Amino acid sequence: MDPRPRRSVLPLLLLPWVLVGCEPDRAAPEELTSEDRDAIQAIADVYASFVVTGEPIRIAELYLPDGAAIPPDRPAVQGQADLVQWLTDMEGVFTRPEFSVEPVEIGGNRDLAYAWQSFRYTVQVEANDQELTWEDEGDWILLFRRSEEGIWAIHRDIWNRSHPAVSP
Repeated sequence: MDPRPRRSVLPLLLLPWVLVGCEPDRAAPEELTSEDRDAIQAIADVYASFVVTGEPIRIAELYLPDGAAIPPDRPAVQGQADLVQWLTDMEGVFTRPEFSVEPVEIGGNRDLAYAWQSFRYTVQVEANDQELTWEDEGDWILLFRRSEEGIWAIHRDIWNRSHPAVSP
């Protein structure tokens, strides 16, 4: 017979349930209000209007100072100054843009939100001394953060085309 006292494994088996029961209550983050959803959709709509009117500075102002655009097939562009430069360069390539967005889904909480939009655009492109029309559509995700001033602004911006990229 073994002279050591027997230890029960019961306390070890109950430990996970005890720890879960001791975890403090964590309130769920507050949901977005209808005003938040309206503000977020308004930013997407204003963004689209600034694309059409060719206002790269005003587009960049919709982003947080460290905001980033993550375009397909290109490196990310981060910070308002770099966004202005990148958007200005893009503006020089395309003329007479048409750009529209349709909301698919808006969600999040009081400090972090997303907007899933479908988009469609048509632009005129100069190539080989010809003006060509380029049309595309796809999905666009905007990730928003509420600024310290309580204003929603774009934190990250990523999109994908529904069709393969075509070189003009």
